[in-house]
Amino acid sequence: MDKFIAEQLELYFKDYKDQMLLILIIFSLLSILIQSFFNLYLNKKFEKFKYSLKKNEKYNEMQVEYLKNIYSNVVDFHLALINFIKPTCYTHHTLKNQISSFSQAFDSIMISFHKNKILLTDEIIIQIRAINDKMKTIKKNCSKELDNLSDIEEKNLSDEPQIIYRDSDTEVNAIKQRIEKLNMNNSIQTFEEDINNLRKLIEDYFKELTK
Repeated sequence: MDKFIAEQLELYFKDYKDQMLLILIIFSLLSILIQSFFNLYLNKKFEKFKYSLKKNEKYNEMQVEYLKNIYSNVVDFHLALINFIKPTCYTHHTLKNQISSFSQAFDSIMISFHKNKILLTDEIIIQIRAINDKMKTIKKNCSKELDNLSDIEEKNLSDEPQIIYRDSDTEVNAIKQRIEKLNMNNSIQTFEEDINNLRKLIEDYFKELTK
């Protein structure tokens, strides 16, 4: 009887060990399989992250390059504004040239802006649009002034200042009055501040991207 019990116990434990071994093998295989899938998932995630990082780096490079370009255009526009509203020379031809340069400098900014707007922040976009709104009024006044200067030339059948104004003092005084009248416009009185604000926004964002 004791021998039979011993044999049964031995058989039971043998089956138990076989079962445990089988379970261990299955568990090990499952662990390997799960680990493989997890590694594959991580690799895909990592590759996706690297791709996204490269895209972001490329995008940032494009932003930095464009910020340098538009900042240069804004500085040129700022200088054109100063030459227009605070000239060092008051002559008929200088005023015409300064109005044209001022308008052309702004057009360069807007052409570049519309082509590359996706590279700018919302703050910069809003400020450029605010400047554009004011520039519409300023441009109308400048266009009227150019028309007035052209009318004077037609009336005198010449664009020579000596013929139009007779002497340099008269020319200087007449041009000063025209510029003073242009500067009385509300839009132009705060325009330089608007440009300085735009420059500051571009400078700050450029520093943020390159720090």
